[in-house]
Amino acid sequence: MLSSLPAVDSQVALVTEMASSLKVLGPILALLFPLCGLLIHSQNLSWREFMKQHYLSTSWKFIDYKCDDLMRERGAPKDRNYHTFIYTLWHKIEHICLRKWRDRYRNVYIWAQHPFKILQCYQESNKKGYREHSSYSYIEFHCGMNGEKMRLDLLGRFPLLLLLLALWGPVRPLCAWRQFLTRAQWFEIQHVRSSPVSCNTEMNGVNNYTRNCKVHNTFLHDSFKNVSDTCLLSNVTCKNGMNNCHQSPQRVNMTDCTLTSGKYPNCKYKDTPLYKFFIIACDPPQQGDPPYRWVPVHLDKVI
Repeated sequence: MLSSLPAVDSQVALVTEMASSLKVLGPILALLFPLCGLLIHSQNLSWREFMKQHYLSTSWKFIDYKCDDLMRERGAPKDRNYHTFIYTLWHKIEHICLRKWRDRYRNVYIWAQHPFKILQCYQESNKKGYREHSSYSYIEFHCGMNGEKMRLDLLGRFPLLLLLLALWGPVRPLCAWRQFLTRAQWFEIQHVRSSPVSCNTEMNGVNNYTRNCKVHNTFLHDSFKNVSDTCLLSNVTCKNGMNNCHQSPQRVNMTDCTLTSGKYPNCKYKDTPLYKFFIIACDPPQQGDPPYRWVPVHLDKVI
């Protein structure tokens, strides 16, 4: 059934037309809402206003963005208890509503096939400041009637696709939804950050995918492209005996995270900065991956 949907840009999937889908999705959303966490709705906005209220440029480090400053500077709505910002490249949002050159999707929902890094700002009970929460989440965008206005619907813990599956049959166990990621996408979420991070913050985003406290994890502080280029170097033997591993040509900065206490979702980690070589396993890209010859799918070890 999903295969019958119209073809769209590789970055997004056309989910459903607004007028016909709301009648069908309404009861299903009502039934699944308790299982799927908080669904965040924002109002339709002009493109310029949408970007002002929700976009975070990657020209700044993610950790440099602070909710108190953003909520004051961006003129975000003050009548809600939370607000969501999206940290990504400009063009990844700009192209969401584009069907092809100068032709836009109108009055449709579009589900981004890749998770975005987001910053959620929750208003403190005294309403004098904001509490911050960062994670990776799937986002559904709504393109307005004229193709210019946008709205985002953020499904905080599970992709909207799970809700749509209920239209055609039983919903899969919620813990199984990670299968919608490619192995390379899951590698990037687990191991690639452009700059040093706080383990307690970043591991929260990783653990949301598995619903468990991961005991140990390492973040490589480099771009996904640079890490992928390691796949083009000479093969080395992996720890499991396979021959699809490759060692980085130089040392990179890393943050090593070791679980110290807590149970999900309150996992506590010790941060250890490292400067080492890494060895990764690589495979051919899957649909939805960057068009590289090989992509990283597993961090084998650091040395």
